[in-house]
Amino acid sequence: MSDSPASSKFNARQTEMLFEFASGRPFASSEGVVGEFDQAIEYVRRLVKAGANPNAMAVDTTGKGRNHTGTPLMIAISTGAEGNWPPVAALMEVSDLRAQRPDDGKTPLMMAIQKADSHSAIFAKGILEDCDPEQADNEGQTALDIACKMAPLWTMKNLPIGPLVSALVARVSLTKKQWGAAVGVAVAADETGVLRAALDAKFDFKDLCLPFPYRGASVPLLGIAAASGSPKAMAVLLEAGCDPMARAENGDTALIIACSMGKGVFVECAKMLLPVSDANAMNLDGETALMKVVGFGAESTSQSVQMLAACSDMNLKNNEGDTALLIAADQGNADFVKILAPISDLSVAGGLGGTAFENATGRADWPTADALMAAMSPQNAMSAMLGMTQRLMPRGAAKVEAALLQDQVKEAGRENGAANADALGSRRGQRI
Repeated sequence: MSDSPASSKFNARQTEMLFEFASGRPFASSEGVVGEFDQAIEYVRRLVKAGANPNAMAVDTTGKGRNHTGTPLMIAISTGAEGNWPPVAALMEVSDLRAQRPDDGKTPLMMAIQKADSHSAIFAKGILEDCDPEQADNEGQTALDIACKMAPLWTMKNLPIGPLVSALVARVSLTKKQWGAAVGVAVAADETGVLRAALDAKFDFKDLCLPFPYRGASVPLLGIAAASGSPKAMAVLLEAGCDPMARAENGDTALIIACSMGKGVFVECAKMLLPVSDANAMNLDGETALMKVVGFGAESTSQSVQMLAACSDMNLKNNEGDTALLIAADQGNADFVKILAPISDLSVAGGLGGTAFENATGRADWPTADALMAAMSPQNAMSAMLGMTQRLMPRGAAKVEAALLQDQVKEAGRENGAANADALGSRRGQRI
């Protein structure tokens, strides 16, 4: 590794020691963090006072790559292990934060964003205060562009990308493309500051669709909010006039997406969308929001099922020929069946040809079968039991049992008929 020419006022050996400090991680232990930071600051100040050049630009001649190219601060950011923050924090105090790495034009801010570790947000915020966020690298990318590209990784690591993008937006002039990317990140991060800034800047994002992981290349912003569990951003989007019935490539509405995500904050998003959405809207697989909730089984809640069942057509079928009740029954979710069965047509057969009761008894799922029978009239329950007996019992025994059940069905019919006759006579007597 060789250093770029330095002024005679700098000491080559002290500068070399500064580079060694940046890349050697001498303060990497996790004990006494405050003490290590104090030691790092004192060590850097002592080296600089002795003639070290904190802005010397090292050019890699060892073949180790970009991690060994740049100023000591850049090298510390690139080579620092997770949690090894004292060298970076110490070098930030004495370095030119506008310096750019010669081979790619990256600034310390850009490199901190790309690092994407637990201290990236702290470093980026500190650097942002004293740098030029409008600077571009050799590919024309600014720190904001890089932050938007790195957003999925930051999100996966639970790092606060939203506040960083919001801080960058407040410091730079944005193109239309940059506004779109920043708004997308803000929605996914539930960061309303960027959305408010976009509205103030007259950027119209109502019809904006963006790629989103596992959701396709064209997802409306409300769909991104639903998939991310971003109720605060969703409220701003609805207020701004975004269409809740806009669809992703697979036909999902924002409500369907919210209902496919499970519990917690996603239920809150679904509650916000339900009053302004068509609960019976289907995606390209013929699935409704209710089917999605039911399909998630234990990841969903009875409250969600009740909320959607109250405003859904219970007998709609997906492309496989199944209703929400059939899906719940096939999953053996007796709690959901108890909610759906009383308001569903129990005689409807699914894609495989059986009703919910026939399918449940066929796999000996008795809790689900009991939940379905509880929603039947006595006569229909008897008929269902008769059919089950004929299907499941050995032929000889089935004939005997079937005969007994047939008599019970007829008796139940006669009792219902007599009760109806008595009720009719009573009403006629009231008229007289």
